[in-house]
Amino acid sequence: MKPELVTTAFGRPDMFPLFAHDGGWDEILLVALPLVLIGSLLFIANRRVDAKLAERSDDEAAPRS
Repeated sequence: MKPELVTTAFGRPDMFPLFAHDGGWDEILLVALPLVLIGSLLFIANRRVDAKLAERSDDEAAPRS
């Protein structure tokens, strides 16, 4: 008796084991990658706002003639 191949909807048995609950690493990536991306974007935006505020406060501190 031959073992049957497990196929996906695409009919490719070689792609199935990639995301098949292999120790939970794929679920961790599905959660961690968006969190890292959003955190990075917030960090960059915060740095830009801080630079604009520093520039604005420098302009206000300069004496006007």
